[in-house]
Amino acid sequence: MSLRIYALIAAALAIFAWATAPSRANAGVRYCAEHDMITDKLTAKYNEQRSGMGLVGSSGMVELFTSETGTWTIVVTQVDGTSCIVAAGNSWSQYNRRPKLSGL
Repeated sequence: MSLRIYALIAAALAIFAWATAPSRANAGVRYCAEHDMITDKLTAKYNEQRSGMGLVGSSGMVELFTSETGTWTIVVTQVDGTSCIVAAGNSWSQYNRRPKLSGL
């Protein structure tokens, strides 16, 4: 595996660990609700659509929502169905990856 893939996996695990940790006074505010409620709001208010997702073992799912105007949101959904927005921002840039063909 390349260093970039390890970095992406580490980032996803860090986000998931933060999102599922018990709330602390200085941990910041997270917005949690049913998955459909969050995704409907992201679509209606920011025109964001899911552009990527991944599973975190059997503990949940991480999703990335982006818009053509550059806004982005990371949502973590736990096994019980609770979804939380754990990060959001603007100026998202998409890089197109070309698959590496090996053994051909």
